[in-house]
Amino acid sequence: MRSIFDQYETPENRLTHALGCCLERAPRLLRNFIRWATGKRKLPAGRLSILEQQVPGAPVAPAEDGESGLPDLWIHDQGTWSLIVESKVKAKISAAQLRRHLKTAQRNGFTDATLLVLAPTIPAHRLPGVIYHTWPEVYVWIRRQARESEWAACMADYMEVAEARMTADGYLGDKPLTEFDGIPFGPDHPYTYREAKRVLKLAMDELQNRPDLNTTAQLIP
Repeated sequence: MRSIFDQYETPENRLTHALGCCLERAPRLLRNFIRWATGKRKLPAGRLSILEQQVPGAPVAPAEDGESGLPDLWIHDQGTWSLIVESKVKAKISAAQLRRHLKTAQRNGFTDATLLVLAPTIPAHRLPGVIYHTWPEVYVWIRRQARESEWAACMADYMEVAEARMTADGYLGDKPLTEFDGIPFGPDHPYTYREAKRVLKLAMDELQNRPDLNTTAQLIP
């Protein structure tokens, strides 16, 4: 079944579009996300806006081929502050691309710009001054916000569905988008094979990372 967020062909763009839509529709969630992602408590007092694959003040039609060179999300305050988000799932993180984003911000008058990279895992080589978070970290945070925000709940649910789809299609590989959050099936949550496969893999990954459960290691003198 298609989701309201499935406006793009590329799964990577769908995920970013979902995050942008949910944050835009919940101003309080947006501000909490920025505080969590950047670690900064003080934010601009005015209204924040979100653009997808566009530079503020220079509308550009969203591109599916990734050749536009524009950030995936651009959050700004109509002034000099902005949070630029580069989203990755399958594609590799390019330091040159990140530098271009920062230069674009400076060229357009955003003197207080922060660059955030979201990816399945944090790369070994990181660009100084850039903030990195994994999609599983986003999922854990957004799932906690779901207690008070229906848009957070919507995003968390979409991430679970997107992960199941990407895994089934071979798009995601062995990289996770979410974390194990219990067995969800019940009267209000019907069982599906695709989701069960996703949950089982996450559970097994978590168990394998528990050294206290490694009985083989305990038997070795």
